[in-house]
Amino acid sequence: MKIIDHIDSLSSLDHPVVTVGTYDGVHLGHQEILREVRRKTKIRNGASVVLTFEPHPQTVVAPESAPFLLTTKAERIAILEKEGIDETIFLPFDAEMARLDAEEFVRKILMDGIGVEAVVLGTNHEFGRGRSGNVRSMKRFGAQFGFEVDAVSSLIVDDVPVSSTRIRELIREGHVAEAARLLGRPYSIAGEVIRGDGRGRGLGFPTANLSIDHPRKLLPADGVYAMWAELGDARFPAVMNIGVRPSFRAGRAIEVHLLDFKDNIYGATVRGKLVEKIREEKQFDHPEALSEQVAQDIERTRTLLHPQK
Repeated sequence: MKIIDHIDSLSSLDHPVVTVGTYDGVHLGHQEILREVRRKTKIRNGASVVLTFEPHPQTVVAPESAPFLLTTKAERIAILEKEGIDETIFLPFDAEMARLDAEEFVRKILMDGIGVEAVVLGTNHEFGRGRSGNVRSMKRFGAQFGFEVDAVSSLIVDDVPVSSTRIRELIREGHVAEAARLLGRPYSIAGEVIRGDGRGRGLGFPTANLSIDHPRKLLPADGVYAMWAELGDARFPAVMNIGVRPSFRAGRAIEVHLLDFKDNIYGATVRGKLVEKIREEKQFDHPEALSEQVAQDIERTRTLLHPQK
């Protein structure tokens, strides 16, 4: 997959089929749209194109209400590549881009910049200054400029549309297993292993303290989680605690204990794939009680990640 960080650097494309959106999460609903893009691309023997934005448009037009991200740019790239997309264009979203009305966006970006032949959108997609454009106006522009427009209905799960907003709410509440069902994969967080205070090792359960790699990455609710920890090409079962560590009054941290693993990994990047929240974070009066609880968390994690057949 080719990555384009500015529309002016885009080479000429053969019969481009384009979808437009933030694609934060690339969830099951997004995947339905991408499936239609690939289908239309195959018919045309053309190029499948995701036109997205960096940073998230809300950070420019309404920074006070801008959402935290389900996927960083690097994560979106990896997922879209797995989805079989040929080209992903990251439009720099700034004040100038925000001022483009719907028709200007179509003329300048879709027509002059890409030479679009077909556009695939979700039925609730809005674009242009003040979100003045929608599927109906895109179809009008398509008739005017000579490109096809197709709308894909929202995917409904449990009688509710799948959306990035819905998934964010689940993660904020710690419902990572339900979020994974709507994403089509476990929710992930990644960070560099930094030095902590060593309390985990003192309790007999050494932990990797993570410094999250993006300041606007959405973190789950405080608590203890079963997860898979990816370290390079290796994968380990792990227990993650995120929160204020009330037993030590030590401040907020993300600590990961990799099961059956004892190597020094300071400076390495760990990517966690969250499977299920085990329990709430709580305070313990004695180190022995905390150690006993952590041992129970580990056994619970083993059961979740290696269920008996």
